[in-house]
Amino acid sequence: MEPEERAALTNFVGFLLLPGVVSAMRGVKGGERPLDFLVAASREEHPGMTVINKAKALRARHSHTLGGPGRQHPTTQQLAHRVDGLVDEGRFSAAAVVVGQIAAKIRGAPNPPSLPVEAIREHIGRLHPAADEMDILPASADDPVGVELLERHVTTTIERLNIRSASGATGWTNQCIRTLMLHITADQRTHDERREAMTAFTAVCNQALSGKLHLSVAWLWATSRAALIPKDNGTGWRPLGIGESWYRLMGRAVLLQESVGIGQSLLPHQLAVGIKGGCEIGARLAQVIYDHEGASREGGEEMCLIQMDLENAFNRQARRRIFEALCDIAPGLARLFRVFYGQPSRLYLASGEHIGTSATGVRQGDPLAMLFFSVGQQPTVVALSDAVRQVRDEVGSTLPAGILAYADDTSVYIGERGADLAARRVVDIINGTRMRVKIEKCRTLVRPGRTHQLGHVAAALFPVVEDGLVVLGSPTGTDAYRQATIDTMVEDMASPLPALTRIAPQPAYALLQLCFNTRPRFMARVSEPRLYWPAMGRFDVAVDDSLAGIARVPVTPLLRRLRALPQRFSGLGLPRHQGGISEKACLDARETTAKFVDEWLPELRSGIDSLPEVEVGRMDQSLYRAEIMLEDGEEEELERRLPEYMLQHLATHKRDWL
Repeated sequence: MEPEERAALTNFVGFLLLPGVVSAMRGVKGGERPLDFLVAASREEHPGMTVINKAKALRARHSHTLGGPGRQHPTTQQLAHRVDGLVDEGRFSAAAVVVGQIAAKIRGAPNPPSLPVEAIREHIGRLHPAADEMDILPASADDPVGVELLERHVTTTIERLNIRSASGATGWTNQCIRTLMLHITADQRTHDERREAMTAFTAVCNQALSGKLHLSVAWLWATSRAALIPKDNGTGWRPLGIGESWYRLMGRAVLLQESVGIGQSLLPHQLAVGIKGGCEIGARLAQVIYDHEGASREGGEEMCLIQMDLENAFNRQARRRIFEALCDIAPGLARLFRVFYGQPSRLYLASGEHIGTSATGVRQGDPLAMLFFSVGQQPTVVALSDAVRQVRDEVGSTLPAGILAYADDTSVYIGERGADLAARRVVDIINGTRMRVKIEKCRTLVRPGRTHQLGHVAAALFPVVEDGLVVLGSPTGTDAYRQATIDTMVEDMASPLPALTRIAPQPAYALLQLCFNTRPRFMARVSEPRLYWPAMGRFDVAVDDSLAGIARVPVTPLLRRLRALPQRFSGLGLPRHQGGISEKACLDARETTAKFVDEWLPELRSGIDSLPEVEVGRMDQSLYRAEIMLEDGEEEELERRLPEYMLQHLATHKRDWL
């Protein structure tokens, strides 16, 4: 490497490390002030090396090992202090996890077993298999030309950055990036420098898209922070490789520009790329399929929904298959994939310890992983759809049949006559790739009392259930199953709220507003008010209690009103979930799903038509209150007595109600 290249690479490393260094310096009592260090480093000929040396010194000072036999579980006070620090750093998601740990301590739950480093290393190694010939990309001479990323898409992406997202292997957070790139000052020089920085970052992104980014830079940029997320009730792990924040910014900008066009080419089977509301469409379609009118018209046959479970799918996918599918479906991103996935990337713990290598599939935690995986899986998904439809024809069923996929979440729908045969064909096709189906985790959902219609149940490939199952986070099946499951899920969402009283009021309120009170929104969109109404009411009460505890005041009618009032109306901006806002969300998601069905899957329309009527404001009687006020000529009182969402609804439907 030439001296100039080495100096540039050193400065790049220093740039990536800088926020983490500053954050660590703030925790050293009596140490050098971060501002003094920054001023001194800026005067150095090679400031990047100065930052690197400082990082080494800080790591030596604060070196620690994650886990270990002698590790003590933190106290509630220590956890509360950690929440303060995480919120201060803009790491709201991580802070919310720690709040959950405090809540578990309050409930008296046993401390979860801590994983020593060697156990983490073993899990990471098992979940990131070694590469084989299917992970070696072909020669680069014939790679398609890369797309050009437009600067306006980079700017828009920065404006939309979620400040709650976790940081990656470096200390950069989305909040830091937004402040650096967008903060407006009266200083014209600062404004010009920020514009130059935006242009320079866009140029770096385009170097990657064109395949010209230096391999050393690509290797550093692809370095990820490893994390293990418990799954399957604590019996398994989901491996994450959380990308560096600037790398994730580039990925999101590329998605903003390219994902819609690519997603259209994957329809109607794949909903994970560039489809607005794709997850909620997939979740609602599962119930639409279950509710499809069958027996009354099709000789007694009803629909089945088969839920597939793919083992460690993102890491098992062959990189060469992804690359070849990109060349066919999204050729403008083939060079980008080669730059960041053409070589193994290193995985580190939050402590900075190297813990493993990612050499297969795609890294969950990379914003582009969903797109890369879905494109790579598309030939398989199309083959699955063809096979399922062929089974339908073979058994003489006239019910709809096909595949629905949201990334690796794959479901088969078909009539009862062909359910088991379709399941076996699908498994054979998937196992013919490097993917593996976890047979014991798959399920076939039938209507109550219909299990016998599948034939010899004992010989069926998958277990058969008659009550329901959870598809994309949405309970699907009978009303009783759905309501009971919703009750449990919403109760779990509310369980950490009492712990907010154990931390400082400012971070507690921020977490309540930005994290915890937003959790039930998806459930409101993919379910029905008659099913979630009681659970949402209990959640709202839990939020009221938590808010009162944070403020050290009793729960009063005034507090409940201020809680839901938007902040621009001098309220606290914590919307209620048992009310018109959730009903409106339900109707919006219904409309999105209905449009998708009409355009792509009209044979499933009867499942849409069976949905019960929902009218905003009827269940909580706000509709009636509005009608009475209009009849009594009290329009002037509306602005003070009704929340914003009801004012909007009044404005929209004024003619109908008058």
